[in-house]
Amino acid sequence: MLTKNSLPAPFLPQLDKNGIIDIAKIQEKNTLIIRLDKYVPKPYDTLVGFANNILSTPLTIPQPATFPNEIYIPFSDIPDGAYDIGYNATDFSGNIDGSSNVVQAIIKNSPSIKFPPPYFPDSVNFIVSFSSLIAESGLIVRIKYETMKKEDCISFSWSGTDAQGNYINDSKWEYTTTISVNDVAQGYKEFIVPIKYVVCLGQNGTGMGIYIVNKNTTSTPGTTMVNLEDIPYIRTHSTYGSPLSTDIISNYFPHNTVTVFSQPGKELIATIDNGLIYGNSTGGIDINSTNSEYRFTPDSFGLAQFSVLSYDKNVVNCTIGSVDGALQANLENITFYLWHDGVGAFKAYAFTTAALADGRSSCIFYILIDRDTYSGNQIVVSANGNSSIVGCYQKPTNVDILKNGVVIFNIINDNVENNIITISLPDTKDSIDIPIFFSEPKWY
Repeated sequence: MLTKNSLPAPFLPQLDKNGIIDIAKIQEKNTLIIRLDKYVPKPYDTLVGFANNILSTPLTIPQPATFPNEIYIPFSDIPDGAYDIGYNATDFSGNIDGSSNVVQAIIKNSPSIKFPPPYFPDSVNFIVSFSSLIAESGLIVRIKYETMKKEDCISFSWSGTDAQGNYINDSKWEYTTTISVNDVAQGYKEFIVPIKYVVCLGQNGTGMGIYIVNKNTTSTPGTTMVNLEDIPYIRTHSTYGSPLSTDIISNYFPHNTVTVFSQPGKELIATIDNGLIYGNSTGGIDINSTNSEYRFTPDSFGLAQFSVLSYDKNVVNCTIGSVDGALQANLENITFYLWHDGVGAFKAYAFTTAALADGRSSCIFYILIDRDTYSGNQIVVSANGNSSIVGCYQKPTNVDILKNGVVIFNIINDNVENNIITISLPDTKDSIDIPIFFSEPKWY
């Protein structure tokens, strides 16, 4: 069990030698950073940073642990004052009384903040619409200050939070540029934050931009909210390769996963021409169901997922439309394959591929072990590149074999790349190499 104040105090990279954190340094990233350089945790410890009563988003330590780790406390408004800054730890068993020694710091404004905030010309009443972002392939940023001159170096940082104030790590974008003669003539520097760093904030998310001139003078922050309610279409993506749902793997129902991007909260309906369609929130499926229709709404980020299985058709087509009839999309050729013959004790195997490279969508693997040939309890799985096995941070890793010889696991990746998944049996020469790939989300 972790004990109170048994953990070392964190390192605060924004803290100066006088014990002061300049608000400008926090505004550069929109966060207070707590860095752990020497904490030696148990795998899967969950850490939460605090500055007085303000808490960070949780950080789960992977296995094996890598350092340094950083905990981020998002700030939208930073009051001056004294703060006790540290972190609490919850171990894998749920003990929550572990905490660090604190660092005392004073957060205050700096007189060096004197440049005006960046301006977002497409932001109306501090709200930017999806249609504006699509038209420009992102968010237009203009920087203007009175002393602008040729060859000034501008370092711009953008990041933000969702509607609940949670920091969105995928929103971080940094850009460095130089003021040109033309910039001086027109009175401002203009560039674009790529659309994916803005839309990822979701409906009513808030983005903040800040810039530094010549590495020593910081602007006040500029902010805008995001409105996705005018998304004019439905975009879809599907994995492929799932095996047909047959008796070969009873009580498990292999499926392809469909991801949808559209207006947050808009009621949609999906129908398929064969098989069964079900949502992730149904809590299970009825194999005897003939349900070919599914109603759902995209979340605040415009995203939704559902699963499609087939009993006897290798290709299934899906139609997705809004209940009010305003939007419609056709997703054709959701492909299902036959089981692959295995080698040695690998009786058969199947898998899906083309999952989105978003760190959440997964390629699913189904392995059947011949229990008359192999009586061991685990297989060894190795994933190359940036891919990883859900729930396991170590490469290679062991995955349990169920009593009926079935093994099911998921692979995720946040990089668009091809991967080779190697599956082997301990103490044998039996192994299988399976190629998969992860796709780039193409929502806009």
